[in-house]
Amino acid sequence: HGGRPVPDRLTLDAMALDLAEQLDARDAAPVDLFGFSFGGLVALLFALAFPSRVRSVTTLATKVDFGPETIARIVGLADPDRLIARGRAAVLERIHAPQDW
Repeated sequence: HGGRPVPDRLTLDAMALDLAEQLDARDAAPVDLFGFSFGGLVALLFALAFPSRVRSVTTLATKVDFGPETIARIVGLADPDRLIARGRAAVLERIHAPQDW
């Protein structure tokens, strides 16, 4: 998000490093982090990698156990045809602009 180019491959480590860069650009530390869903994993990994930069971490709906069933469910929920059929395409286009959702 944020109107920046999205890399071809995203990893949790890359997202935590991106968070560090975003906080560096704002001279923000220590910080209180809130992560929703997958963002909670990023916040937890960031806190693990940069403990002196974090005052607290709060997560909501963050799953930390990713077995085969969980992966299959997430892939199914993210299926573009499913999202289009449910009318989510326009919302996703708006919130992810200028990148393609």
